[in-house]
Amino acid sequence: LRVCTHQQNNYNRGKQSNNTSGYKGVCWDKQKHKWRATINRKHLGLFDSAEEAHRAYVNAAQELHGEFANFG
Repeated sequence: LRVCTHQQNNYNRGKQSNNTSGYKGVCWDKQKHKWRATINRKHLGLFDSAEEAHRAYVNAAQELHGEFANFG
């Protein structure tokens, strides 16, 4: 176990049960017909593939959450 704050512990949450993309922080934008990546309610961009959106999420999570980041 590691010492962390409640907020840091929440960074480690997995993807939600209703996730359809297969990636945490990635969803389909019906209006734009693109994959949208978001973290902490911050829009990271629109992408042609879910994998590209996931890479953007992983980069942002590493930058924002450091060792507490969870990409799954």
